[in-house]
Amino acid sequence: MRTLRLAGTELRRFTTGKMPKLAMVAVLLLPLLYGALYLYAFWDPYGRLPNAPAALVVADKGTTVDGRHTNAGQDLAKRLTASKSAFGWQVTTAADASKGVADGSYYLSLTIPANFSEQLASPAGDDPQQAQLQVTTNDANNYLAGTIGKAVFSEVRTAVAAQAGAKYADTMLIGFTQLHASTLQAASGSNQLAGGADQLTAGLGTLASGAGQLSSGTGQLSSGLDQLDTSTADLPSATQKLAAGSAKVAAGDKQIAAIGDQANTALGNAVSTLKTDRSSVVQRLRQDGLTDAQITEIMASYDKATGRLSSASTVVSGKAAQLDQLSAGAAQVAAGNAKLAAAAPALHNGIHKAATGAAQLDSGAGQLSSGLQQAHTGASKLATGAHTLSSKLSGGADQIPHPDAATRNQQAGTMGDPVAVHTVADNKVPNYGTGFAPYFLPLALWVGAVVLYMLLRPLSERALAARTPAFSTALAGWLPAAAIGALQGLLLIAVVVFGLGLQVGNPLGMVAFLVLTALVFTALVQMFLATFGTPGRLLGLVALMVQLVSAGGTYPWQTTPPVLRFLHPLLPMSYVVDALRHLIAGDGGGTIVRDALVLLAFGVGALAITTYAAYRKRTWSLSRLHPEIAI
Repeated sequence: MRTLRLAGTELRRFTTGKMPKLAMVAVLLLPLLYGALYLYAFWDPYGRLPNAPAALVVADKGTTVDGRHTNAGQDLAKRLTASKSAFGWQVTTAADASKGVADGSYYLSLTIPANFSEQLASPAGDDPQQAQLQVTTNDANNYLAGTIGKAVFSEVRTAVAAQAGAKYADTMLIGFTQLHASTLQAASGSNQLAGGADQLTAGLGTLASGAGQLSSGTGQLSSGLDQLDTSTADLPSATQKLAAGSAKVAAGDKQIAAIGDQANTALGNAVSTLKTDRSSVVQRLRQDGLTDAQITEIMASYDKATGRLSSASTVVSGKAAQLDQLSAGAAQVAAGNAKLAAAAPALHNGIHKAATGAAQLDSGAGQLSSGLQQAHTGASKLATGAHTLSSKLSGGADQIPHPDAATRNQQAGTMGDPVAVHTVADNKVPNYGTGFAPYFLPLALWVGAVVLYMLLRPLSERALAARTPAFSTALAGWLPAAAIGALQGLLLIAVVVFGLGLQVGNPLGMVAFLVLTALVFTALVQMFLATFGTPGRLLGLVALMVQLVSAGGTYPWQTTPPVLRFLHPLLPMSYVVDALRHLIAGDGGGTIVRDALVLLAFGVGALAITTYAAYRKRTWSLSRLHPEIAI
């Protein structure tokens, strides 16, 4: 109870008079200047970014792609000026943009060059180029504006690249679709070619068969003429003997005449057949795919053989007539034996020539048959190859992508931007101010504690003079500041929550922890003043500065220099910032308990040191009566 009376006595000093009351109100409101005012100023700077002017220079002349004029620079400019999440874009000239960035009228400028559309469309051509955007910043205007601008332009570049990549991919997929259709047409054509090759093979087979029969006939003709040649070899001697006996000559003439008639008929039929079939042979050779030169060469041999056979036929026909005449008149035989004997060698010679011509015709017919066989084999290979080609083209066409329009658009979009980042933010805070609240709130409470002990005495001089127990003296000097500090914390959280709209995931925990923070911070500031006297105020400010740079309130504390990383776990504000972050986000129960226990340990330790200082100060000295520095 004595401790409470001492604390009440200290507070009653501020209930009498106008100025003490005003001073107490100012002390209560001072943390708002640090906490609420700072948070109000930095609550949502990114949301107000459109208020920052930026120059936009659009020099793009556009380009023509697939017969359609496009201007990607104008499209990008429309998207930027319509956006509410970036700078306040103002379309202007290059000269005005340069002047504005230099004198601070614009925080930065973005220039879309004249060949921007052309460069974006170039990947689909033979000379792909990288499209360029020119960003001009001036850190003399504001460094963070340039930094924010770089982040914004990185997103712009990614979006433009994805759009251009989607257009290129769409063009490529359209090409695949056209290639698929062309391949199917080629497969259909090769299938028709295979059908024609089959017909050609069948026709050449028939022609080759006919040529074989022709070769067989000419072979028989040659054989018969050879026999005739052999048979007439003795004709001269026979005619000599004919004179010896008319009866024998008449009988022999009759047989020879019959043979001559047969030969004449055979030769005549052969010549007629060759002449009649000539145009058919030419037509079949042309259908078999032989060239005009090849046909001319073959038909030359054919005509030569026909001519020789025709000559032989003429000779045989004449001789047959003579034999008929010889046979017709046996009486004339005897009279013409001398003439027949003279003519017999010529007859034999003609027969021999006919046999030779027939042999040549047989050889030509054999070559024709062989050539047609080769043509038939080639046509068969052509048909096989055409069928194989058609099959391969049909199978290959199925492997070529040929999506429909909807699928192609989806594929093009995926190919243009193949990687999407899906961000899962646990306990996401809504704005900039909410993220900085755990940093500004303890700052305000520490400043409030320092200012409190500019008005309050850390230790009651009356209690020291009365030799009141040290702990009671320390507690009596702390309780008034603790009570006012708790009110500061409650007022601060009320203004921030209801005035600024701070969203707190754990409101009760937030209030309790801020009250605990105020109690511990007042205990720490009391410790500095009770232990070191007037220099303790300077130590309190130094402790504040060290904690501000080591608590990790802005950047992660791991990014600070080694000395500050060492100090981070040794200072109380580090645990306050950590706990407030989890309380605002509504997460981290175990972490909050740990931070509270550590903070409570700091408060207990501070009161213990203050108790020791109170114990020592019960003994007065000249330095206490006349301090070197007094504030």
